[in-house]
Amino acid sequence: MTMRVVFLDRASIVANIRRPRAATDYIEYPRSSGSEVVERLRGAAVAITNKVPLREPALRQLPELRMIAVAARTTPTTSIVTSGLASEGLSRKLSTRMAAA
Repeated sequence: MTMRVVFLDRASIVANIRRPRAATDYIEYPRSSGSEVVERLRGAAVAITNKVPLREPALRQLPELRMIAVAARTTPTTSIVTSGLASEGLSRKLSTRMAAA
């Protein structure tokens, strides 16, 4: 089984970060803009973000995405990722995809 993991904004974290062991394909981008999110995450099972918001329209285009990891202690990105998702059941769909993986 392949697992593609994409770190959208690696340059925003000043720390040693190991490649996830389960990742068969691991890509780090120094920075990503909102307009690059869908293309960069296409086919990814896991998205890692620090400051790049993942909004509902983008998430709807990423059926393979199973998990979103926020690489920070506190960030407004967490609320941006989760706000509005439950209103249309997207968070439930994302959770279901994670459980099925």
